[in-house]
Amino acid sequence: VKTYRQAPADLPQSVRLVIVLWALGCLYFAGEELSWGQHFIGWQTPDSWQRLNTQRETNVHNIKGIVGKIAGQLPRNALSLFAIGGGIIAPIVFRIANIRFDPKGCQYWLWPTATCLPAAFLGVNSTAPRKIAKQFDLALPVELMTRLGEVKECLLALFLLLYMFSLLSRVRAAVCLGARSAMRDTKGTRQHSTPRHI
Repeated sequence: VKTYRQAPADLPQSVRLVIVLWALGCLYFAGEELSWGQHFIGWQTPDSWQRLNTQRETNVHNIKGIVGKIAGQLPRNALSLFAIGGGIIAPIVFRIANIRFDPKGCQYWLWPTATCLPAAFLGVNSTAPRKIAKQFDLALPVELMTRLGEVKECLLALFLLLYMFSLLSRVRAAVCLGARSAMRDTKGTRQHSTPRHI
């Protein structure tokens, strides 16, 4: 919300739309993980919902069948792909190739910065121990085998948080730069309009 409200007037509308969509996505992510407040308030899941939900919680992403895949696996896979492409590969390529974007263009605002790279890398690779153990028939602690999915979701949430904070920092930097530029223009106008004493 702060990112949207503090955005400069010349920010492209497409970027504003992306900010709103990301905010809604983060709200959905947090709401689903918290079962929309069930873990804090402590209400009981209705019996009809318990039969549909694999974890007997009031969320959508754990529902059995196609609904759970659309509400859970699809957003998670899309976020993982974004973390790989935008959070890991892009910052490395931009740094090596010394690519810099114009703040007037959309790419400057939409690409994740290098700040997001550690969380993206850890989030994408957090389930690697389980995959390696399964591939080579190795034994891992039960807690590690069963909770790695939760660890991945937590790290991807951290990646999202850092991405939104990076957007906010860019917005604030643009606002400060615009204010300084306006002050310089005003000062220059005043100096130009002041008559010289001969």
